[in-house]
Amino acid sequence: MPQLKTNSNERYPFLAFYCFSAFLLILGIIILAEPGIFLAFGSSSPVAQYNSGFKHGCDDAVIPELLDRYINQPKTGPSDQTIDFMRGYDDGFNACLNRGSLGSGQHTLNP
Repeated sequence: MPQLKTNSNERYPFLAFYCFSAFLLILGIIILAEPGIFLAFGSSSPVAQYNSGFKHGCDDAVIPELLDRYINQPKTGPSDQTIDFMRGYDDGFNACLNRGSLGSGQHTLNP
């Protein structure tokens, strides 16, 4: 008895649909699990950069050891930051240094 030739699409008619659905599901999980993943490409607003800098500056103000501060860590130094981040960092550092230990992240100011 001769065998009939079958196209792979006839054997698995929904294979493309299942693969595409799995791709969308994985992409959705990644986006939900790490919503800031796309901000790493520089799309963060100046206000968000300032606020992040302010928080890190405030945190660093209460760390007596210079080498333990965020701004002195590899790949987080001033040359790796935006102008808005550094402006926020300086403002946060000065605000928390002048007020003493305020705890981590208690201040967030808009420029």
